Amino acid sequence: MAILAATLTGALASTAVAAPVVPLTTAAPAGTPVLVTTPNRPPKGFRLTATRVLAIAAADPRVRSELRRYPKAQAYEYTKGIPVWQVSWFSPGR
Repeated sequence: MAILAATLTGALASTAVAAPVVPLTTAAPAGTPVLVTTPNRPPKGFRLTATRVLAIAAADPRVRSELRRYPKAQAYEYTKGIPVWQVSWFSPGR
């Protein structure tokens, strides 16, 4: 992914553009889950909030079925590189 970003940045820099080209930087490699700690504000580069993403995921019938089996499961929302979200539920240990 870094090679692709560098290649695209170089290609864009060689064309005439009005705005300067700024390389894209991320805190973690794409695909690495990053816990979202501000649920009511979209992470940088994202449109949805973690609260909205949780609502979307929780509305899925398959998720609802599992949550009926594990009612004490706690949800955590992650980003995995723009525009990918991951919602995971963890149940308390025995």
